[in-house]
Amino acid sequence: VITMRVAGLIAILVACAAAEKIFLSSYWNAEDTKRISESFQSVLSSKDDLASLHYATSGLRLLGQKVDDAKSKRVCALAQKVNEKEAEALFHAASIAGDLEGCTISAPSAKATVEAVAKEAEVTSEKLFDALTIADRLNVKVDEASFDKALTAAITKDASPKSLSNALAAASLMEKSIGAKYLPKIGTLVEQADEFDGKYLQLDGGLSVTATAVYGIFQLAHQQGKAPAITKDQVLQFANHLLSRRQVFADRAAYNVIRAIGVLINNGHFVPASISLESSVDLANPIRLHVSNLLGLPLPGAVTVRVEKVTLGEKVVDSAKTAAKVGTDKLSTLFEVSGLAVKEAGNYVLHVAVEAADKKVIGTSPISFPVKFTNEASVEGLEVIVIDKEGKVEKRRSIASFSKAPSAFTVDSAATLSVEFNVKTKNGAAFKPHQAFVIFEHVESGEEVVFIADAQKVEGAYKMDVNFAKDGKDFGGYSGAYRLRLVIGDSLLRTPLNWIIAEATISVPAATPEVVKKSEKVDYSLLPEITHMFREPEKRPAGVISDTFTLIALAPILILLILWARIGVNLSAMPASIYVPIFHIGLAALFTLYVVFWLQLNMFETLKYMAVIGAVVFFAGHRLLRTMAERRK
Repeated sequence: VITMRVAGLIAILVACAAAEKIFLSSYWNAEDTKRISESFQSVLSSKDDLASLHYATSGLRLLGQKVDDAKSKRVCALAQKVNEKEAEALFHAASIAGDLEGCTISAPSAKATVEAVAKEAEVTSEKLFDALTIADRLNVKVDEASFDKALTAAITKDASPKSLSNALAAASLMEKSIGAKYLPKIGTLVEQADEFDGKYLQLDGGLSVTATAVYGIFQLAHQQGKAPAITKDQVLQFANHLLSRRQVFADRAAYNVIRAIGVLINNGHFVPASISLESSVDLANPIRLHVSNLLGLPLPGAVTVRVEKVTLGEKVVDSAKTAAKVGTDKLSTLFEVSGLAVKEAGNYVLHVAVEAADKKVIGTSPISFPVKFTNEASVEGLEVIVIDKEGKVEKRRSIASFSKAPSAFTVDSAATLSVEFNVKTKNGAAFKPHQAFVIFEHVESGEEVVFIADAQKVEGAYKMDVNFAKDGKDFGGYSGAYRLRLVIGDSLLRTPLNWIIAEATISVPAATPEVVKKSEKVDYSLLPEITHMFREPEKRPAGVISDTFTLIALAPILILLILWARIGVNLSAMPASIYVPIFHIGLAALFTLYVVFWLQLNMFETLKYMAVIGAVVFFAGHRLLRTMAERRK
């Protein structure tokens, strides 16, 4: 059975790989709109910067959400205070006024502010797009020739995806004849996109750059009335990337994504379709497919959805069936297929084709969905049997499905307890689940012991034996009341089976204490505190001895002083030099340093002072000795 299932899964993967195409299986749903709208509404209440207010206001307008009067007045008042000589601030204020109902701003100097941008030495395509947006929002006529010149210079200097994306968007705001010059840049921009996982296209610079690129490409194509230089697959890959990042919460990124999705659902060239399974699949219910545009709205024109075939491995289980629209769906995006010839639960492949009357719709080529048809299972012939040590049946009791034995079983430590049952599907066919086991739960302690039920020769039949003479050690010595719980589970079952089938009083051998080697024993108890003990100091000599030693050490100095007093100090041979007192004072300072070291200083401090004093003594002594040597000559 396992081999057959593995082979089936491999066949599914091979079939999906062979039919792999780029398509959209997700869309911007009502929950996404609610989440982002709440975030934007919070911005309108809490923030004061015009950039955040612009993205929130414009984002809500694109989503079709209203702004209440209090927020509208607050935001409009902030926009009306804009410094019209600052192009960036005026761009945000003009965008707010354009998207906020009943809001207008006065900007007499707007024309001068906008045209000043085109004259900047290091102007970027992003600034030029913002400036042209101001002119468009405020209906201001500007010198487009100067903007054309500045835009050409900007993308010549910087041909990055960000620069080209804004350049295309800017070109779409100028005259058609000027915009035509930038149409070839679409191919240049798309060539810079990075593909990953075969389903996504992303431009260097992140989500906002990619979203701006999609917006600029389709805005310019719409202005020119020509299809952009981009393939259908590339459009789908860009759309997949945008949808994969719809959980974004940053104001600017969210606005850019919504704006890009807006042009993808409303352009004259490519409208991506989203095709997905709306719900889980089981044998009891029909299959529902969701077919819409990126915003979950109906595709333009008539749409036909058809299940071409259903396969299990290489076997075709059912062939073409046309899906019908779900009558209760107000948007007409749900399609239902019933009556498929799928009788058994399993891993199938659903081959779906969508036909749209509008040729702009893309992403409708035959799509293969791996689907798992689930079923319900039941247990029949459930019996609990107690066998004594001699092999005789002491008690046999049949138990109905989802019920419990009326009285508890008594099982001693030498007996064997067996549980036998058959698993069948809802339609009565034998079923082999992945998991079938019985849990023995000790009532008092809550300890559990699990025994697996073994499959028998008859398909769907299972049996579990517990010989307490051999398996009793698994119970850890816990005798007493137990609950027996039968659990059956499989990925193809809609819900697993799990219920208490019986109660039993079980006697098991007492648990033998486990002997653990001292080297392997892990003790988590608190260890005694480690107290550091210093070495006991050696016994010092008596004070009389140390005092006597000190007097002996000082005796030479005392003798020197006595001899000087009796004989006199001969200073006649002392040279008349400045180095004489310096040398002797230095010596005295060294002896004084020794005394201070003994009383107060540490070794490092003493060495620092000694280096200075020693240098002076050395220099003075050297000069003194040289003077004396010269006198002797």
